[in-house]
Amino acid sequence: MVTLIFISLLRCTSDKTPIINTADDCDNIIATYDLNIKPIIDNSCALSGCHVNGGDGPGVYVNYNNIVPFLEDGSFERRTIDQKDDPLIGMPPKWSTNGAPTELSEEDLLLVRCWLEQGYPES
Repeated sequence: MVTLIFISLLRCTSDKTPIINTADDCDNIIATYDLNIKPIIDNSCALSGCHVNGGDGPGVYVNYNNIVPFLEDGSFERRTIDQKDDPLIGMPPKWSTNGAPTELSEEDLLLVRCWLEQGYPES
């Protein structure tokens, strides 16, 4: 009986979700705002009603200098990467009605992650 309990406990501790190491994925990717990230933002964030002048989103993401404060305080990463699946606060929003995508592709997410890890270079 003790052996069965011990085996059961061992099995429960080995079913953890693996930690994704994007550092390995990013070794061969050099992402910059101008080349990779601006097109993602233009197609997903800086749209009518969102992160533009007069939009509802916090911040105006139409250029690099405007987005830097949100990079530095971590809110861009939190909303785009960490909370991306949250239907209320994840970005891009699942409830978007302006024709914008409601999620980023895996390729776009990888580019954003690598860009953030690399210190979000402009060009």
